[in-house]
Amino acid sequence: MSGLAVDVRRTVGALALDVAFEAEPGETVVVVGPNGAGKTTLLRALAGLDTVDGSIVLDGRELRDVPPEARPVAVVFQDHVLFPHLSARDNVAFGVRCRGRRRRREAADVADRWLARVGLADHASMRPAALSGGQSQRVALARALATEPRLLLLDEPLSALDATTRAATRRDLVHHLAAHDGVRVVVTHDPVDALALGDRLVVLEAGRVVQVGRPDAIRARPRSRYVADLIGMNLFRGRATAGVVELRGAQLVAAEPIDGDVFAVVHPSAVALHRTRPEGTARNVWSGTITALDDEGSRVRVTLDGPVPLSADVTPASVGALDLRRGGAVWASVKATEVAVYPA
Repeated sequence: MSGLAVDVRRTVGALALDVAFEAEPGETVVVVGPNGAGKTTLLRALAGLDTVDGSIVLDGRELRDVPPEARPVAVVFQDHVLFPHLSARDNVAFGVRCRGRRRRREAADVADRWLARVGLADHASMRPAALSGGQSQRVALARALATEPRLLLLDEPLSALDATTRAATRRDLVHHLAAHDGVRVVVTHDPVDALALGDRLVVLEAGRVVQVGRPDAIRARPRSRYVADLIGMNLFRGRATAGVVELRGAQLVAAEPIDGDVFAVVHPSAVALHRTRPEGTARNVWSGTITALDDEGSRVRVTLDGPVPLSADVTPASVGALDLRRGGAVWASVKATEVAVYPA
């Protein structure tokens, strides 16, 4: 059997990790979750740095009792962990030599090939202090890939980069991960990184898997408040009768005549804001108070408190036209056709 099958348990203080998932060769699985969810604990278990109960099977081989140095696993750490006294070439060659290629010249040749693949052939003789954050990340990635691992682990690979470098490095990382034929597991808390890098997402909360799926499927049907916030959606849970969802102190009307316990999702762009109570065909109308306005470039995310707490996306021009300001009172409306409902 090829690929990765994980079913592990570990208790660390208040965290009780209990995680199971599978990944295929050539697939990038992104483990995402809030701080304290157990992401790093899981990564350390896969790398062999922490002991766990259960099983970690890679290409049909049980790894749980295999020491880290004997596992076909490579890790790119959050802070890259490059040796400051070694050049980029020697940093990459070090990983190769640790995997059994003891001839220095052979390891250096392998390192040069990998540095060329990540676009750093002209930086081979430089030490880490002379490299940018993005370049250091690529050296760390080359060092990991040069060992030809069957499982590549990346711990918050872009978190140490500034916003400008991050976007460009993210694009490069997508390309390099796609070229690796082993299993790739990325740990992050950043929604943009998760959605850009992942073929599949594994969402952890409090040590447990709460949702697994392709990014588009998770976008369509989030199953927790954290997941909804991650993808920027309004999520509600209530009991529906003929498409009318009873919330705490309010109702939400959907076009679909569904019954039972449900989740309801509304995209922020589907929320219209008004200075006075609107007249028209919208089935859902509520008053609210603005608690935040976040400028996101081409849009402004408006957060409302009221009978139905909501986020709405409006244009910068609309902020001025509607005189939207923190603490101001507004009305929000949502068409029933813009409410997606599905069983809880």
